[in-house]
Amino acid sequence: MRAGNRLLRDRDFGGAIAKYTESIAKHPSLVEAYLGRSSAYIEMGDTEKAFSDCNRVIELDDRNHSAYLNRGSVHRINQEHEQSVADFSQCIKLQPDCAEARFNRGYVLMELDRYDGALEDLSNVILLNPSDAHAHYYRARIYYKNNRFNEVAVDLSNAIDLGLKSAVTYKFRAHANSQTGEFEKALSDYKSALQHAPDDAEALNGLAWFLATCPIPHLRDGARAVEAATRSCELYKYAEWFCVGTLAAAFAETNRFDEAINWAAKSLQLAPDEEKQACSERLKLYESNQPYRIPH
Repeated sequence: MRAGNRLLRDRDFGGAIAKYTESIAKHPSLVEAYLGRSSAYIEMGDTEKAFSDCNRVIELDDRNHSAYLNRGSVHRINQEHEQSVADFSQCIKLQPDCAEARFNRGYVLMELDRYDGALEDLSNVILLNPSDAHAHYYRARIYYKNNRFNEVAVDLSNAIDLGLKSAVTYKFRAHANSQTGEFEKALSDYKSALQHAPDDAEALNGLAWFLATCPIPHLRDGARAVEAATRSCELYKYAEWFCVGTLAAAFAETNRFDEAINWAAKSLQLAPDEEKQACSERLKLYESNQPYRIPH
């Protein structure tokens, strides 16, 4: 058992499985060996064998919360969401302070668009473990769905401070800061995102849109907006309505309205139905030689 546990900690999953299997051969009712082996199988992606081991643990000890945690993870990997929620819930019933089960259930509920339950679970994870950066990040995603942009920015700041420094977190916070009127912070975040991933098409598009449409004059930079929007369009192969729409806004900011009209018409053509009215309104602005500004 100890050798299996050591190998599992060292991420030698094949070696761990061999040692746990030896322990099981000697002690067929050894719960800890089945549980450890199920964890190794999960890490190796062998969900069928992991599921079998979890079931064996539950046969031997139906109050073993870790067995439900692992089986819930198997269901989550297999996209069996309702079974996953049921097992994580049973784990929490047996061990209410199991932050891992609450995190996993919250994540699955979020995938199921059951945001109230997901928010409750992730908030409880943060109460149990305030240094869980991923819990802050995923709670921010739920707040974003509810247009609670101040809370989004706070949770993302916590996630970043706790180590989730990436283009994803910075561009996400940039958008939240822009929504709350924290334009200086938004610009800084877009720049940080691109420091982490210079060719991140979404971050380039976000920066370009900001530089072209920000309502604060000294923060706009039309030439840089055109540069960033053009690179974003290249990465998207000029196939997305929003990136060519951003390019149109950037050209409008530099008073190149013929080019703005051309790309705005392309954006309108590509846009989904729910975006066509807004695209049409921006096109009319450019036809009147007026740039677009973010409402403030």
